[in-house]
Amino acid sequence: MEKEPTTKILVIFSSFIFGIIGFIILFFWKKSDMFLYLHQVFTFTSIGNDLLIGFIYSFMLSIVLVILLLLGKLYYPHTKGVIHLVDMLKDKPSNVLLVTCFPAVFEEFFFRAVLLGLLLTVTNPVIAILISSFVFVLAHLSDQYHGQYYLLTYLFLIGILTSVSFVIQETIWPAMIIHGLSNFMTSILTRKNIIPIKAN
Repeated sequence: MEKEPTTKILVIFSSFIFGIIGFIILFFWKKSDMFLYLHQVFTFTSIGNDLLIGFIYSFMLSIVLVILLLLGKLYYPHTKGVIHLVDMLKDKPSNVLLVTCFPAVFEEFFFRAVLLGLLLTVTNPVIAILISSFVFVLAHLSDQYHGQYYLLTYLFLIGILTSVSFVIQETIWPAMIIHGLSNFMTSILTRKNIIPIKAN
């Protein structure tokens, strides 16, 4: 279990990296309007609607997880990154909170508020949503979910739903709820050995 603190640090560090890169891009993109834009994307449009959209889309994702489970397609590929993540999740229940919160906040800030927001200024919403969702999957590909196409498709679906919620609500809260609840569900299923690790 020596590697567990390293994995924790990696989860936190990689999340912060997305945040830092996002702020740098935002600084050059929005310039003096940066704080106004941040205020806009972090303001609840309507708390009820934001929560409702977050929970409805999360429920849709949970149905996809159940279908993948029933079909025997929900498993992690046998990669170094996955093994470390699974070991960390099984070590302490508090690690579920870490995996639920940090990536949801910082990845959604980067992929939705910054990348999708920028893409929406240069292309139509459908293309912007598809591109940001594809880049989201690419970020999870290397040494993590490589070769597990069902899981990568699930990640693409997360990207689509979080992007659509961002475009509809013009705030990041529903996207963070969707991403956080998805991470929470998969973390609990991992701790309970319901999502196994299999060699591809």
